[in-house]
Amino acid sequence: MENIVFELDGKSFEAAEMLSILTRIRTHDRKPKNSGNMGEIMKSWQAFYEQFLADLEIENPDILKDTGLTSPSLVIKEKKYSAPRAYLEYPAIFIAPLKKLKMYMYVPVAHDGSHFVPEGARKLDAEETAKVGDLLFAGGWLGNAPVFERKAEGCELPNGFVRTPHSDLKNSYVSVTFNYLASGQTLEAVDRYIKAQKQYDEVIRQIFDKTQDIVNEISGGQEKINMGYSESKSDIPNGLTGLEIGLGHGPMQIENKYFNTSYVSGRTYVVLRSDTDEGRKYAKLFENVTRPQMKDFVGIDADNMCLFDHQDMRFIQFTSPVKTPPADCTPVSRELVQWLKDDGGDIRTGITPPPMPKELSIELAALRNLKRGKNGPAPK
Repeated sequence: MENIVFELDGKSFEAAEMLSILTRIRTHDRKPKNSGNMGEIMKSWQAFYEQFLADLEIENPDILKDTGLTSPSLVIKEKKYSAPRAYLEYPAIFIAPLKKLKMYMYVPVAHDGSHFVPEGARKLDAEETAKVGDLLFAGGWLGNAPVFERKAEGCELPNGFVRTPHSDLKNSYVSVTFNYLASGQTLEAVDRYIKAQKQYDEVIRQIFDKTQDIVNEISGGQEKINMGYSESKSDIPNGLTGLEIGLGHGPMQIENKYFNTSYVSGRTYVVLRSDTDEGRKYAKLFENVTRPQMKDFVGIDADNMCLFDHQDMRFIQFTSPVKTPPADCTPVSRELVQWLKDDGGDIRTGITPPPMPKELSIELAALRNLKRGKNGPAPK
């Protein structure tokens, strides 16, 4: 998304400063969630801003007008192998971490080049924009929050919009996929795979829990360790388990009755012991620890297979064509699958998705009819 950055001054600065003050007061009074489940925190803040916006529209409409929060830009997002998506996006104001109060507004540019212009503000050039970006966001490492967040809203494409040819799209990293709606014996096989994956995850959790208990026993509960598990032969030195452990402040070398450690190439690996009763008992946790592979359940020799769920439908994705499609499965256009994935991404971040294009709605309805055993238009 392209933005134009303004350094606020004059009328727009005064409105932004007042908006900042009112937001701080409102936040103190209403106290949205700041801890706990991330999804609940996001919903709490979203509800806070929605109610605050409604109140400002009645009590301080000029502040919204002067800060661009009633002047969205119609932005169209295009990427390869996906239908274009239209959004109404709003300006965002950020306060610079400086002694003297400075505020900058990021204004989205609409598909036709139009955009909101804050009154009294100075438009920054490319070099200044880069410097302000580093100041506000530390080169992308800092998640600076805007003074007031108004989420983008999906909308219809404008009349007469012409799609950009795929060959002309730049910076589009969506990979080609070959997609199928899973059903019948393949869906049953996938369900068995998911069950096996959950069992595998439970075994790894038990290994992690037991290892942490051992470290607690040794350290008196003073050390919280980081752990990771890998079965890749290229990642694991010979003779070591795939369990990597470490401390936040450096390599971990501990003596105990359960396992030894080996420090290799900057990493600490667990080495199982067979010379103690405790070691032999601990080692049993690692017996037959093999991550299930979906291809072994579905019966297709492909390493580039993954799953995607949408409501009551389960899709299988490949990043290259397969000679024999999965049994009892229906081909699905990559545009529909990508649209559903993008909808999910919008919803998770509190954005209302745009309406689904008619041709994709028809395809989705046909897939639902097939799933329910009804006749309908043949999917693409």
